[in-house]
Amino acid sequence: MRYLFNFLIIVLLLFCFTSKAFGIEKINITKSTSKEINFEIKNNNSDPLRYTIYSVGWHPWILFSYSQIFLKPGETKNVTVFLVPDKYTKEGSYNITLVAASALDKLTKEIEVTIFKEEIKEEKKLEIKEFLFDNKKLSLILNSKEELNLKLEIYKENNLLNLTEEKIFPGENKVIKYFDFEPGNYLAKVSIYKDKELIYSANKSYFIPEIKGIVKGEYKWNYLIVSGSRIVFENKGVKAEKANYSVFVKKSLDSFFIAKGYKEKIDKGDKYKYLWEFVLLPNQKYIISYSYNYSVILILLLIVIFFFTLFYLSNKKEIKIRKLFTKKVHFIKEEKEIKICLEIINRTSQELHSIVVEDFVQPIFKLKKEFQGLKPSKIVKIDSEKKLVWEIPKLEPKETRIFMYKIVPKIGISEKYSFSLAKVKYKKDKLNKVVFSNKLETDGKS
Repeated sequence: MRYLFNFLIIVLLLFCFTSKAFGIEKINITKSTSKEINFEIKNNNSDPLRYTIYSVGWHPWILFSYSQIFLKPGETKNVTVFLVPDKYTKEGSYNITLVAASALDKLTKEIEVTIFKEEIKEEKKLEIKEFLFDNKKLSLILNSKEELNLKLEIYKENNLLNLTEEKIFPGENKVIKYFDFEPGNYLAKVSIYKDKELIYSANKSYFIPEIKGIVKGEYKWNYLIVSGSRIVFENKGVKAEKANYSVFVKKSLDSFFIAKGYKEKIDKGDKYKYLWEFVLLPNQKYIISYSYNYSVILILLLIVIFFFTLFYLSNKKEIKIRKLFTKKVHFIKEEKEIKICLEIINRTSQELHSIVVEDFVQPIFKLKKEFQGLKPSKIVKIDSEKKLVWEIPKLEPKETRIFMYKIVPKIGISEKYSFSLAKVKYKKDKLNKVVFSNKLETDGKS
């Protein structure tokens, strides 16, 4: 009799264990992939209830399509459970309890998730550079080495809001979508296929809380000489709300500030405080606009630009003259010939007339009567110096003339020595103009 009793207990325990094992849903998944399962929740009570959905323990790779649901008596709803282990998730088997708890009851579902090692691919053919999702925008940027298919799904409370399917081409691909979501739980799911085989999947969730009370929206503009803001206040609540708004303006900018409807203007030292006060009923709006008008500054700026341009044009040098050695001269050697080159350049796109070029030969040099290019029109002796004068009837647009002459030092000078400046005289728009050359000197190095 005793053995029969023990046998019955063992059979009963095996039956309980087997029943529980059969009730567990088993799921196999690889790291960096995702899977979905359903969690059915039914309100068997006579009262409407709000259920909170979660998993027992710390499992950050388990996500729910929403965290709370409201069920009427007898109503059933499926919650989608997303399993998304990343590459850092520990491999192995996990016994997970999914819970939907209300004030009156607690519903559970047992699952066994086995996570396997991520497959190592020799070549990374797909790179997700950016995947962002919030209440305003979804941004997906990826690089691919082959043609693939993209499926993009947007859910709200497990209801599909938007479905996008398009091709992914080799190179960088961008998908950007803009939204204006209402409060609630949202989920963005990205799936990428190669020949109908899923090779990548990722999810991003975002929760927008319900807005209450006065909401402020600000819109700014800037049109060079006029800038400003438009602030819209809207009462999203269920009762009247009082609000105020302030703008601080530096006294130096107050003369450019334009605003209407403010209650008072308060002196705050180096600033003025403009104050608005108002009361909004539910769904009522109040708009404040102000701007800075800098048209006076623009006019002054245009005047400055005008006079600067006038000054620039009156001092503009249409001709450039360069004075240089044909060979590098470190110091002056007695009786060693030096060849000087003058380069005259018409920098304009117009013809220039009646041009006179002058250069001086200092007393320590003898002028050799050997010239290249145009010979001097005259050589004038002034005291112990000699002035070389070239007269050019006309210079074509962008034309360059080169004159060369030779001098022989009477003495040697080992220190740095500066030659006289050459100059060009000409007439432009009835103005007599003079342009000097650069400073030419030896460096005094042996």
